[in-house]
Amino acid sequence: MSYYLRFEGVNLSNFIGDTNDLSTIRGGGLLLLDATEKAQKLIAEELNNKYTAITQGASWALFELETDKATAFQIKQNLINRLNSELEVDGQDNPLRHATFVVDVLEKTADFAKDRDSLHTLNRWQQMQSPSVSFPQAANEICVIDKLRPGSVEAYSQSDESTSNKKIMLSPSVALRRKYGLSQKRSGFYKSRTKLEELTFTQDLKELSHATKQGILNEKIAVIYIDGNKFGQVVRSCKDANEQAQFDRKLREGQNAILKALLRKAKTNKNDLWQNNGKIRLETLLWGGDELIWVVPAWLGWQTLNLFFKQADEHIKIDKRLLERSGYNSTNGKLTHAAGLVFCHYNAPIHRITALAHSLAEIPKKQDEYKYKNRVAYQILESFDHAGTNIEKYRENRLANLAQPEHLLIPAEKMDELENHIKTLKDHEFPKRKSYQIIKALLKKKPEQDELAKSLQKKLFPDHLETLEKLKTLCGGEDAYWLHLTDLWDYLAMEGNDHD
Repeated sequence: MSYYLRFEGVNLSNFIGDTNDLSTIRGGGLLLLDATEKAQKLIAEELNNKYTAITQGASWALFELETDKATAFQIKQNLINRLNSELEVDGQDNPLRHATFVVDVLEKTADFAKDRDSLHTLNRWQQMQSPSVSFPQAANEICVIDKLRPGSVEAYSQSDESTSNKKIMLSPSVALRRKYGLSQKRSGFYKSRTKLEELTFTQDLKELSHATKQGILNEKIAVIYIDGNKFGQVVRSCKDANEQAQFDRKLREGQNAILKALLRKAKTNKNDLWQNNGKIRLETLLWGGDELIWVVPAWLGWQTLNLFFKQADEHIKIDKRLLERSGYNSTNGKLTHAAGLVFCHYNAPIHRITALAHSLAEIPKKQDEYKYKNRVAYQILESFDHAGTNIEKYRENRLANLAQPEHLLIPAEKMDELENHIKTLKDHEFPKRKSYQIIKALLKKKPEQDELAKSLQKKLFPDHLETLEKLKTLCGGEDAYWLHLTDLWDYLAMEGNDHD
């Protein structure tokens, strides 16, 4: 007899997105990722390895248990008790008790798809009946980081306690997540997924982005949010547990290979671009399932995202028969992704910036033409508030009569080409100020302004005009290419940067 067990971390905004403290955010995300591994370990101990891990996402997992009903439900209760206990089995404080989880068990039938969907429904039903936050204990102080929970844990304001005398009060939830985020930054996460040794990383976003040689990009960051397109559609088409487990394994192997390629590039480029005094300039705020969030210096944002798409094309290999059966309509017969890329100052509120990057990635997903294609939506933020709360409306208003909103989306396979065009213009000393003048003229919507724009373009050199025409074709043949040129000029093809 067999049973399925599905567990999931829910209400994630109260465990990941409730602060602007980088270590706390990192710790929350990685703790949820580790929760699936802890669940697997408990099940293995209880059943003497008589189980199958079908899917392990960023915050949820599905297992098949080879046991009887009583034991299956006892394992469910044991897992709930382990997640909610105050102490780990080794006697350390258990940070997962501050998250919220749902766990359900269902007897296996001959209809795997129905069983899988029923378990998902049971999880959702349990979530709706449960509190959306783990209730903290009362205290006389307020947590200085999340500014919401009672603060009862004394900690240091700086990550290196030996260099700081300033003590602060934190909630147990923040304190444990922050501590875990700091410890994993120094070791575990990257090594466990790439097997690479001797990796050290910058400790905060200022250190990550500080490089005076980068001029106006000094202390600016790129926040990258990447989300798989319709992966759930493929999972729902898996005819049995073995096929779904194989899909999950290949996806995770591919993602780990991408991370390894990125870290190898950063590790071997021992210069100020990728490292700050030997420390790699990279933050991973979310990892697993079909989503990830990276933070890198602004001058590496385009290059890092481009590397992801190239490596994903090479390493994420899914059975094409499964894709065809699921109706996955990608042109290259492979899984595709949508990405949001935000360039901003390092001290911008990070949880709002990650939310904005997520919103950007959702733009191509809403359009039938792009929901199976690799597309990038980017945004330059000189200040957070100037884009407002409705990013799609802001982008439409900015375009005015220049082009359609979809012309602001960049095909991932064209990222190299776009950067090369901008590099060519820089090499031929294209006068950037002319692009601002032409945009201003085109936005006037008057015939005489169109003539002014044409006259300004005629004053450019033939080499400029040839490259601009190629850039226009790449950007859909509309005048949006002028916006791409002015927006990305400072962020692409920087002198001394490698573009391979």
